[in-house]
Amino acid sequence: MKTTSGRRTDRAGLPALAPRSWVPHGWGLLFLAAGLWTLLGAVPGLVDPAAAYQRFHAGPVTEDVLALFRGSSGQTFLFGVGYVVAAFAPRRHALVVALGGAGKAVYAVRLLSEAAAGQAGPLTLVAAVGDLAFVAAFVAFFATGITARRAVDRPAGPASGATR
Repeated sequence: MKTTSGRRTDRAGLPALAPRSWVPHGWGLLFLAAGLWTLLGAVPGLVDPAAAYQRFHAGPVTEDVLALFRGSSGQTFLFGVGYVVAAFAPRRHALVVALGGAGKAVYAVRLLSEAAAGQAGPLTLVAAVGDLAFVAAFVAFFATGITARRAVDRPAGPASGATR
């Protein structure tokens, strides 16, 4: 059934959705995994910040440090939710992916520098390597979008009848 605006609708008049739109596929699976990975790191920092901090950092725990860690855990939680949302429309939510990827890269570098200085907790290297793996995958996501756009934007060749 069609409406006057040309949009497909179901029998109730609601917009018809493709069956796959509710299930992430392709790049969406990557972003679903990134969301779950990010939430796995964020939720403990919200529930028990002192214990979570000790898992990632070997430095002393003060109230000021815990306040910052709790805040960064909240921000991390929001990016985790953003990745899950991006799983259903990756190109539409590319800005969330780009900002989150930048944050993952900076955090991984910080964790690796702590590990090099001997101030790392037991999960530091796991978190750093995992985040860097997602950053690399995000770069691949953007690279495929750029190369696909370049293929579309290429000027027509001589076979298309273009003249000089």
